[in-house]
Amino acid sequence: METAKGRGWGLIAACVITLLWSGNFVAGKYATGSAGQRGFDPLLIASIRIFCAAAFFPLLLNAEKRAGLKRPGLWKEILPLGLAGIVANQFFFAKGIELTSPSHSALVHALIPVFVLLIGWFFLGEKTRPLKILGVFLAIAGASYVALSISQEERSRTLPGDILTLAGAVSFAVYIVVGRRVLQRMDSLSAVTAAFIVSVPFSLPFFGYAAVRQDWGAVSPQAWWALAYMVVAATFICYTLHMYALSKIGPLRVAIFTNLQPILGTVIAQFFGQDLLQPVFAVCAVVVIAGVALVQFTRDAAPANP
Repeated sequence: METAKGRGWGLIAACVITLLWSGNFVAGKYATGSAGQRGFDPLLIASIRIFCAAAFFPLLLNAEKRAGLKRPGLWKEILPLGLAGIVANQFFFAKGIELTSPSHSALVHALIPVFVLLIGWFFLGEKTRPLKILGVFLAIAGASYVALSISQEERSRTLPGDILTLAGAVSFAVYIVVGRRVLQRMDSLSAVTAAFIVSVPFSLPFFGYAAVRQDWGAVSPQAWWALAYMVVAATFICYTLHMYALSKIGPLRVAIFTNLQPILGTVIAQFFGQDLLQPVFAVCAVVVIAGVALVQFTRDAAPANP
């Protein structure tokens, strides 16, 4: 009975994080400035999210896990996770969403499992199955068609942001691949906490540079609320619920929900007047989701890494 109840709460958690993370793309547009409203420098947004997370997540650890963070050699082991999955990912996302649309950003982030497969395949020699390769081609073809079908004016306007967002997605894929080895020796909450803490010193120069340039008095109320959403909802709540959902229903079931972010994120953006769900984009998003699903749900050719 308890197991069924736990699965139920895990499914609810997966629904909540999918909704909140889908809304994060719109929040990013408001936080960086939208519709003539002044926003924050993206460097500030990324830095503040890192600082707040580094202060919040240690509070969730018990005494034993906090003591584990003092293990010799831990920080050298965690450093690649912090640099790739936290510093690079957060800064690329914040700057990318400023320069592109929520739908483009959501679609690129949906490709993260594809990048994980490609990194493991090309650089680590991991074996894979033909169905997974088909999924890679489907996902990339769907995303590519979106890029080719938009007007030249829109492409020139969103391309810089798309490239930065792509860099952030690839960096997070590196974080996942590298994190497999780390998670053999520590739990996910401790690993995430350590990654945020080790990212703080690297974020301080960006924060200082952006804080001096920022016109704080000109920041709109919408930008302040959006930043609060990105910190509280998309960072505190989503990371915590994501780890809870993984423990209750497993990564594959969680992925079923989070794969819906490209369409759901665009619908939310359209509701707030930040984007428009075009039929071509919807079809291509479904193709991308189908490709990503093949990558995620096809059985591995060899025993999966933890």
